[in-house]
Amino acid sequence: LFGNKKCDFNVALAQTMLEKYEEANTNLSCANENCKTNYLQAVIGARTGNTEALYAHLQKAIEINPKFKGKAVTDREFVKYFNTEEFINIVK
Repeated sequence: LFGNKKCDFNVALAQTMLEKYEEANTNLSCANENCKTNYLQAVIGARTGNTEALYAHLQKAIEINPKFKGKAVTDREFVKYFNTEEFINIVK
């Protein structure tokens, strides 16, 4: 339904749901950067085991909108990282 639409958060979200993580990251890399794009990139990082991307994008999302701290600490996407020092430092 999105056709050839690129650089769009909603397209990237759909691609993430379809587990097309590389395509989703490509769309997010040229989309307008905001807290949502960074948060989705953090989720993709968590799903693919790319902790560098996870922590960097989660940090950016929270810097842009501190409300994402509360979301991240309960988001099951990050459950494997709840006890890591890096995650704790980002969401404290």
